[in-house]
Amino acid sequence: MNMPKSSELLSSIPFFKGLSTNELNEVGRVAFEKYFNKDEIIFSDGQRGDGSYLIIEGTVKVYKLSLHGKEHIFHFFSSESERAVTRRSRCHR
Repeated sequence: MNMPKSSELLSSIPFFKGLSTNELNEVGRVAFEKYFNKDEIIFSDGQRGDGSYLIIEGTVKVYKLSLHGKEHIFHFFSSESERAVTRRSRCHR
């Protein structure tokens, strides 16, 4: 994010409610904005979990493919829902 309104945006997300302005600014300093195209894989199962994602706009599908190629959907996250996706499963927009 690293932009002036990042603490305002973060404070609107339930996960960050209760943090002070200084704490929100600290989170905003280490956060950054990243854009993904539709159907782009954000991360895959087995990758090291080194961060979290906040969904500002759009929807993310968390799924895994079976050995036979069948897609098993675990969850959809959107900017209208929980907003946070941790780096644990194969996922794409």
